[in-house]
Order: sequence, then structure tokens, then C-alpha cells
Amino acid sequence: MVVTEASLVSVPHDRGPVPDLVELELPVGRAYASVGRLVAAGVAMRRDVSAERVEDLQTALDTVLQSTITGERIHLALWNTSDGLQIEAGPLQSDVDWRGIDGVLTELVDELVIRVSGGDVWVLLRFRELM
Repeated sequence: MVVTEASLVSVPHDRGPVPDLVELELPVGRAYASVGRLVAAGVAMRRDVSAERVEDLQTALDTVLQSTITGERIHLALWNTSDGLQIEAGPLQSDVDWRGIDGVLTELVDELVIRVSGGDVWVLLRFRELM
């Protein structure tokens, strides 16, 4: 798998200083979605997360990446907080029926935030107390 096309990018909007931030911009495609999954697992494992919880966050990220990407690239930002892990993905399709996706995601994450910024949809997945 070639990952040289992945690149670090700047934070797309104000989030404040994030000391443990990992950002990726990946080409759209199944092979690159797996790169996102691996990075998410790596960030989570820094917190000694259970294998079940890692699987939940990878499934949640897969759900977002497979259902809603628009354009040729996807931006992922992942960071640990004092009480868990957050993953942001975008830009995503604005015309997606989020109710169906929301039902799947709310079973896997502790909090789901869907926001529109400059016409683009961004999803924030929050995982609290990952143990």
C-alpha cells in the first residue's frame, strides 16, 4: 500500500491549540480509508484502549468514510483529550440522509457532532473514557 500521497495539512478551522493532534489528508478510496483506520487505532492505542473500543472507533470512521465523502480528498484530524479521543472528518456530502448514518454512529461513539462550515459538512466523533 502506497501512503506517500498522504500529507499533513493545517487545521481547517479554529479548534484552539491541540497538543496531541494528528492530521491526514488522504485521497478518497478504500485503500486510503484503511490508512485512516490504522492511524485512528494507533492514536487510540496510546491510551491503552481496549481492543473492542478500537474496533468501535474504526467501524465508526469506516461508516463516515464509506458513506459520505465528497471530492477527491478527505481530511482527518485525530486528537486525545483529557477524557477520550476525538476524530474529525470532512468535507463530506451535504445531501446525505444523516438519520441512517446517525443511527449507526450513535451506537459506536459517545457523541456525534455534525456541522456545516462554508458549505462543507464535517463530522466530529467523540469517544470518552476509552477503557
